[in-house]
Amino acid sequence: MVEMLDSARRSLFMSGLTVGTQACFFVFLAAVAAFDALQRRVPNGLILAGMFFALVILLFGGRLGGVGWASSLLGLTVGLLAFLPFFFFGLMGAGDVKFFSIIGLWLGASALLAVWMMASIMAGLQALLWLALSISFGKERSWISIRMHAWRLNKIPYASYLAVSAGLTVYYPSVFEKLYAGVSHF
Repeated sequence: MVEMLDSARRSLFMSGLTVGTQACFFVFLAAVAAFDALQRRVPNGLILAGMFFALVILLFGGRLGGVGWASSLLGLTVGLLAFLPFFFFGLMGAGDVKFFSIIGLWLGASALLAVWMMASIMAGLQALLWLALSISFGKERSWISIRMHAWRLNKIPYASYLAVSAGLTVYYPSVFEKLYAGVSHF
């Protein structure tokens, strides 16, 4: 237990987050994840609230995710520009794009690759599960497709996966440091 606390204290991502900032960040992540999982949308009010709290914390000298103004604004910009093409081609909703840019504002540009990679792995696993279910049900697949469409379950709640990934990035940075190390070998 002591080793885990030491690791968290030394971590890059946790170094600038106070307990109040962490609580605010995780309430924001939980709200976005819940809305997206249940309704398959991210309300603009939540996006604006996340942006507001991040800017207020920065304004009063707080450091989000161990980063200051420059990295936070770079994260906002990179997050927005990285996901805009997916929105333009109809592969992702606008809420996902805006939420990813707000994660960039909170954690800085350096955390975005890890968040994106983990969220994409989770979404890919969900897609594989859907594929396996549709193959195994055969003729009954049309009934399942109708139900999934009616309940809006035919869309992947990508913002929920982004929220989980951002939370994991903050609390388990060693996992993502290893992920970065693996990517750098390619």
